[in-house]
Amino acid sequence: MTQLGLVEDRLLERWVGGRPHSSAAWVQGPSIPTVAELRAAARSMTDRLSVLTGWGWVAAASLVGFEGLEVLLGSMVAAPEFVPVVIVILAVAALIRNRWRQRAVSGLRNRRWVR
Repeated sequence: MTQLGLVEDRLLERWVGGRPHSSAAWVQGPSIPTVAELRAAARSMTDRLSVLTGWGWVAAASLVGFEGLEVLLGSMVAAPEFVPVVIVILAVAALIRNRWRQRAVSGLRNRRWVR
């Protein structure tokens, strides 16, 4: 065996942790991740996305609130006699939105997750 072969084997022992049958084991590259590693990566990614989308919902809700306030104040300036009608319409819109949200949440709770 040549001197170069001994050096190569020592490097392989240090990097791979054992003495492989050939130097081709070192060339193969990183191993394929296990299912547990993939699930952990997906879990951390979904945690990050849920935080991001949570802040997105907060921003969207505040924009909707400001738009509702603008409609109410705009109706008071333009036609004060329509203020009660606008308040009732905004209340009905809020009721419909809450019922739709409750239906969506109960649908998610009743959903069966397959593992």
